[in-house]
Amino acid sequence: LAYEQTGDTWTLEGLAADETINKPRLDELKLALDDLKIVDVHRKPAGLSKQLQGEAAMTLDVEAQQSLRSRGYFIVNGQLLSNEGETFIKANDGVEYSLRFGEVVDYDEGESSLGTDESAGDAGNKLGRYVFVTTLFDSGLIPAPELEDVPEPIVPTTQPGTENSAATQPVNEAERNAIMTANDSKQKEYDKKVADGQQRVRDLNRRFADWYFVV
Repeated sequence: LAYEQTGDTWTLEGLAADETINKPRLDELKLALDDLKIVDVHRKPAGLSKQLQGEAAMTLDVEAQQSLRSRGYFIVNGQLLSNEGETFIKANDGVEYSLRFGEVVDYDEGESSLGTDESAGDAGNKLGRYVFVTTLFDSGLIPAPELEDVPEPIVPTTQPGTENSAATQPVNEAERNAIMTANDSKQKEYDKKVADGQQRVRDLNRRFADWYFVV
């Protein structure tokens, strides 16, 4: 499922000819994501934070497991699951965001790191929900460069009774060089986007690893 902001359209791969996308519902989802507001953060155990910055399957100590369970998260076969569902958002810079929703929490009490925010709701409504945020890099989200075919070099040939001179031979070196230069530029641009996306994922995971967010 993809959303193109320029055309304000949703697309879905594999949609049948007699099927249509429920645009109003999807627009509601997009707006809901846009409106998510962080009202509190709780620090994760150090062991859990360190594991989240790696790429291997998680193996956690008792403290980390209890911390997760109390907020609605579980480790099953080395994978993190949540009791209130997940949303995956893929961006065209190659970053895939995973939002895992957990338990409801009163963010006016407990181990708050931000304190209360009166603008988040009515004075008597201080309930939020834990959100566990992680990111992955997916190079498939970045369009691959469209490279032109490079023509084979023309090999000069000498015919009997003719002079083999540069002036009489067809030359396509200028065309080949132009295409190769353009292809090289496109490839370098793509490679930079991939490297930037990979670095952004590393930076984001370091940023997210220490905290449970409350929205």
